[in-house]
Amino acid sequence: LCVSSRIPLSLCQGTEEGRGSGPKELLPWAKEHGAVIHNAELQKDDGEEGFSLVATADIEQGQVIMSIPAGLLFPTRVSPSSPVANMIENATIGRISAMCLYLVAEKVDPQSFWAPWIKTLPDKFHHALAYTEEDMQHFQ
Repeated sequence: LCVSSRIPLSLCQGTEEGRGSGPKELLPWAKEHGAVIHNAELQKDDGEEGFSLVATADIEQGQVIMSIPAGLLFPTRVSPSSPVANMIENATIGRISAMCLYLVAEKVDPQSFWAPWIKTLPDKFHHALAYTEEDMQHFQ
């Protein structure tokens, strides 16, 4: 039984030209830090600017094809060692804004632990907070 053979990874949309080797680095980096990935690989989508996780063999029902340890989940709190920690500590900004600042600080740090993952993020994305009233009417 082969379940789905292609799983689009919307958060892995860096192009090889515009984002360096980010997508090629992502799985080896994840495995190096404890991720377990069986019978799957990243492949560039035809005609699109993204990548998909593609099964390389049949996947049996109930078989785990990917296990990501908690240490590879981008934190929901800013690390005290981050350069933005002091800026955020006494600020009244929300959690999402704090995480955005943290992500920007990590992106500009060439030694960031998160660099292989950050390289795969899209250059831009749409967020509900940026929608106009007219855009929001489409969701009702």
